[in-house]
Formats: sequence, structure tokens, C-alpha cells
Amino acid sequence: MSFSFPSYHNLPPFYTLQPNLETQTKQLEMWGSLVQSYCRFNKITHFPVGDMLSNDLFHNKSISRQVTIDMARAIIDFMVSHGTAQWEGKEKLRATIVLRTLDDWADIIYNWAYRVGNVGTVVTAFELLESDESKNEEFYKMDRALFRRVMGVLEKQGKARLFNAGDESKEGVKFVEK
Repeated sequence: MSFSFPSYHNLPPFYTLQPNLETQTKQLEMWGSLVQSYCRFNKITHFPVGDMLSNDLFHNKSISRQVTIDMARAIIDFMVSHGTAQWEGKEKLRATIVLRTLDDWADIIYNWAYRVGNVGTVVTAFELLESDESKNEEFYKMDRALFRRVMGVLEKQGKARLFNAGDESKEGVKFVEK
């Protein structure tokens, strides 16, 4: 199953930063929404801007159009200003795409644990993020750094406890009834 691009992805002007400020703002909103949808569908959280220029998101071969590095940075800058992305360095080579807030992810994971009967039990991070039991969930194959931040939210809420045996492959989570 591949990502389904909206029809405006085939419009040549979409690939050129528009000079009119009002039009440009709308264009950046559309790009930001598209980047988020694309990343959510493909489970992309770390976004190497230069590498993505040749990707089908920023390069539409059917109309021979491609976003420039400057436009890609303008899109991510716009997303950063709206809280849907974060630059990972001053060089602006890589960004983290915020697919959901940490609280949203915490709710999704806790609701899943409750639904499948994992509240009150210990589950390894591997089982939670990479097992057949969770392969149809949004958090499947979630980035481990993001996972730890989400677990921090659940710990603060008193809904989970993260156990670390000093080895990433042996991390565990105990979901607690709240």
C-alpha cells in the first residue's frame, strides 16, 4: 500500500515558493499538512531534509518538479513555527516531525494496553513496538527516543513504569491501572 498524494501535488506552482505572502502562507500550510500526513503514513519521525529532496514527497517525476533545499527548509521552518516539527541542529539538515503530541501518544499506547489486557503486566519495549500484537497500531516501530519520552509522560500520569535493564533490547513497561 502506497501513500496517496492529494491532487495539488501534481500542480507545478506548488513546487515554487509563491511571492505573494497570503498565497505563500496557504502553500506552506498545505505543504506542512502533506509532510505530516506522508510522515505519519510512512512512520517517519526523523526527516533528513537533503535526502528527502529526491523522495516522491518533494520530487514529482510525473511533472518533472522538485522542491529546492531552500524551499524544503522554508516548509520545515513553517512547521517549526506551528509546533509540528523541530530542527535537530542549527545547520537545519535534519528535523523531527511531530506526528502527535506526547500526551496523544501516551493516550494511544495506554488505551491499547488497556484494550489488549496488558494493564498490570510487564511488556518489553520490543513486544510493544515491534511484535505482531502491535503491528497494526500507530506506535508500531516508534523511534526509541520518542518512546522513552512518551513513557515519561505515562510515568508522570501514574499509568506506567519503565524498566531498563541497561540494555535497550530488555527495556520493559509495566502499565498500571489508573
